[in-house]
Amino acid sequence: MLLLFLPLLYIKNKKYFDRNIINIIIILILYFLYQIDLKLFFDRSVYFSDAEYYWNLYLNRDFSNFSRCFVFYIYITNLFGLFDSVILFSFNNIALHVITVFFISDLLKKYYKFSDKELKSIESKLLLNGIILFMVYRSIKDMLFIFLSVLLIYSYYKFFNKKKILFFIVIFIVLSYLLPQIRPWSFGLPIVLFLLHYIKKVYLVNKNIAFILIFMLLCMILISPNFYKYLNILKYLNEVHEESIYLKNDNGLLHYVKSFLIFIFGPGPKRALLGSTYFQFYTNIGNILIFVGILQWYYDLSKFVLTVFINKFHLLNYMNVFFAFGVTLITIYSISYSGSVETRLRACMYYYIMPFFSILNKNYLRKINYKYIFILILFFVTVISILP
Repeated sequence: MLLLFLPLLYIKNKKYFDRNIINIIIILILYFLYQIDLKLFFDRSVYFSDAEYYWNLYLNRDFSNFSRCFVFYIYITNLFGLFDSVILFSFNNIALHVITVFFISDLLKKYYKFSDKELKSIESKLLLNGIILFMVYRSIKDMLFIFLSVLLIYSYYKFFNKKKILFFIVIFIVLSYLLPQIRPWSFGLPIVLFLLHYIKKVYLVNKNIAFILIFMLLCMILISPNFYKYLNILKYLNEVHEESIYLKNDNGLLHYVKSFLIFIFGPGPKRALLGSTYFQFYTNIGNILIFVGILQWYYDLSKFVLTVFINKFHLLNYMNVFFAFGVTLITIYSISYSGSVETRLRACMYYYIMPFFSILNKNYLRKINYKYIFILILFFVTVISILP
């Protein structure tokens, strides 16, 4: 069904498709290679784990449990149950991927004055990142979650003004209901959106007060063991994930620092290449995509670190919703799973953080020596190789 929106999107912004036609062809070729690999070597048409579980619920037309949102999504993408096609569902996931990147591109063009050349760069990074593509191909719910959360960001930029505020309120209410159906913790994303909006307004008037507000938020994260324990928030967030490491252990601050590092730098190129050894479930094409994707991420992360170090800019000047959502996601999974999560969740992080990186690169055009980028990538590879 979502495929039907692509012609409308093409009419709205022909340039976007002209810039990315080759990228879309590559995405489709890689998908067919992934599907052949899945069928030829593993004798299955759908991935393992949660993807298989949700697909079986759809085949049984089971809308009765907490997963009904995902089942209904599959139902819609298969033309309201007329087909039982994994490929048709995957094509709709790919369509969501293309549409979501368009939303991000449109925001960067209109609100951050990106040129077509700069848009081409960030569009290619998002459309062709290996880990993101692996998530798009194998996942049932994650691409839907990213689409809805980016739609929330898009509607905020587009409609959060006096003339269109009612339209924004309707979208806000609908998304505030749908997002927690997919990820229970994401009820906090609309709250983060409003917090950031008003903190930035305060920052424009009084930078010291804004700094204090952000400092207080960071302190809440640091004292989160007691904060979550007394308010029982994390227990609610993980009520269907009893294996949560956070709830079982009295972990110290050093543990959480390591957890953040594991989430941000994982799974590492070594684990990707040796997926059959390190991953409970894997495919050959999936391992290659993860390997390429993590190196792409290390490259962008290295440029970010060097940009911060060389330019010494004030980070608050460029704080935006993408960055805030990315930090929220990283914090949730670093605390609740000690950073050891499936790769598809890191793809969600890339979706949020890479637009933020691109905004910084646009404002700080000073060239960075590629020698230092290479050295930093080697350092990242070393860091993740020594983490358990």
